[in-house]
Amino acid sequence: SGLSLTAIPNPSKTYFSLVIKSNNTKDNAIVNVYDAVGRLIEARSVSANQTVLLGSFYTPGIYFVEVIQNKQRVSVKLIKQPE
Repeated sequence: SGLSLTAIPNPSKTYFSLVIKSNNTKDNAIVNVYDAVGRLIEARSVSANQTVLLGSFYTPGIYFVEVIQNKQRVSVKLIKQPE
């Protein structure tokens, strides 16, 4: 697919850099972050081919990031470690 998502560093004690790459540069992508029980923690609309910083205020645990652009959808699991 033309949409990819990478989180670095992962796991992290501070924040995550989400690297979003897409062949489609004209449509924004939606970034949804869920906690381990599926509650929506954060939602953003970002332009494609952007690096998004998030997670600095997250408590330690497991999170799932989903990026949606049109009909394409990719996700990654984030692990926030205690400092």
